[in-house]
Amino acid sequence: MWIHSPNANTLAVTWDAVGYYSSATDKTNSFQLVLRNQGGGNFDVNFRYERLEWTTGDASGGSNGLGGIPAQAGYDAGDGVNYLTLPGSRTGDVLNLQHTTNVAGGEAGLWSFAIRNGQLPGSSASNPLMPVASDEGWNFDFNVVAGTPVFIDPDIAIGYDYIVNGGPSITSVLLPTFGDGLYDLWLWNGEAWVASGDVLTGGVTFTFAEAVTRFRILGIEEGAALDPLNPTAFVTGLTFSETGPVSMSQNPIVVTVPVPEPETYAMFLAGLGLIAAARRRMAR
Repeated sequence: MWIHSPNANTLAVTWDAVGYYSSATDKTNSFQLVLRNQGGGNFDVNFRYERLEWTTGDASGGSNGLGGIPAQAGYDAGDGVNYLTLPGSRTGDVLNLQHTTNVAGGEAGLWSFAIRNGQLPGSSASNPLMPVASDEGWNFDFNVVAGTPVFIDPDIAIGYDYIVNGGPSITSVLLPTFGDGLYDLWLWNGEAWVASGDVLTGGVTFTFAEAVTRFRILGIEEGAALDPLNPTAFVTGLTFSETGPVSMSQNPIVVTVPVPEPETYAMFLAGLGLIAAARRRMAR
């Protein structure tokens, strides 16, 4: 292990070519932790995984570096509440951390988090938990405290599906405001999505009559022009029914908008404005 401080506000800890217990080096892991002080009690945390070949030491039931109880990656206050585990932790899939990232456009193996005003990621809309991209959409794995808001931020287009794959159900949602700030809520009846008839207002917490494991939001206006590749496009607050780990996904609903010729662009934007106005009248 190497500890290096290139300046007064940066600390880097590097584990290079680490073998598994005890003293076996036929498989090695190389990774790094970087802490950057941003002042005022704020700092950034970066994990960098260069090479991961083993998950488990002999003392944890492993054999040749695999099996048994695989390692957990992330951060943990040790109180059973304030922690975040990276995807694949305690499974063989933890090796995939070297090939994935939660930074839009970031290099493989880079995982970044921010501590703001002493609060962990997800504690406010200005510091949301960031997703991991998949073929279907955006995946999250994090710990929640019942009734305490957690803010997550997927890349979206005109709507998206929230789906809890494991853990507590969702009890409320707080959406940001774009355009008219009105969103249509759809619920899953076990076979298909059904319009609930509820219109959610951005900036106002909506509490479900019963906790749900999935819901759909539609009505994000095309005129908002939210970039599907922007990881800070649409910050959402959620509360959950119980305390504990949650694994969930948020799959964007994307629409392709044709790009008009330059001379008709103003008319195109005006048309979007008329559509938005008509929708407000219908919703109210």
